[in-house]
Amino acid sequence: MKVLNENQLEGEIKSQNGKTYKANSNCIWSIQAPKNYKILAKFKYFSIEREDVCGFDYVMLFTGKIDNLNSDGAKSEGVFCGTMNAPQNVGDDDWKDKALLIPSQDTNDGTLNRTMFENKWQDLGSRHAGLIFVSDSDTQGDGFVLEYKAVPIIKDVDIEHITNFYNYIHMKMLNFIRHDESQELSLIREEKVNKTIARLHRGVNKKCFSLSKNQVPLQIQQDAKLVDSITGYFNPLMKAVTASHTKCRTRHQHAWNRRLERLGFYISDV
Repeated sequence: MKVLNENQLEGEIKSQNGKTYKANSNCIWSIQAPKNYKILAKFKYFSIEREDVCGFDYVMLFTGKIDNLNSDGAKSEGVFCGTMNAPQNVGDDDWKDKALLIPSQDTNDGTLNRTMFENKWQDLGSRHAGLIFVSDSDTQGDGFVLEYKAVPIIKDVDIEHITNFYNYIHMKMLNFIRHDESQELSLIREEKVNKTIARLHRGVNKKCFSLSKNQVPLQIQQDAKLVDSITGYFNPLMKAVTASHTKCRTRHQHAWNRRLERLGFYISDV
């Protein structure tokens, strides 16, 4: 199982390390995000032996917890074979023994059956997800790479606690980025934001961190909820750093000013 935390919120699953995947494979990968997070995923690469009902080799994407194919805790989000340009998926009229884990139909209407292959992050809406990969004894393809990441769930949340405060701003900044039309540029910006927020989370464990009961001052919370631009979050972030690192050296605050300035260089036109 791949267990994520606030300092490690993304990764990838590969079918193999060599050029082609192994015959007679039967593999399960599980991903678990932290509480109050959900998993996003997309295929970076996909080449699995194609067949009309994916009857030979297939990849099953699921949400929920799973121990085996008959697990009651799993819900299939798609069963795939083929390639990035020509993916194939299975309906529940095929393979009756797997009906509980296979989508009811191929709707071709923008569901995960298609959008997983469009190089756009897809919201799985769960903190538990994973893949099942099965291959037979004949005809192996080049395999697959699934990228995944965990993002905070934004509700009408209480952002008084410093962790919730950082998670709230993290999700809001990512929402701004995802409206950008340039996919390549969006990925670069997301990476920069993810690294910055992860570093802020690590700062909570510094010896000089000092914030009573880890509670963010009310005014800073209110400032964060009134922001209407991505760089607008720099001000409440810097205020939170200042308030929580009063026992740290002055240069620590200067360092965070510089980090946010550098981040602004990448995201200022979002």
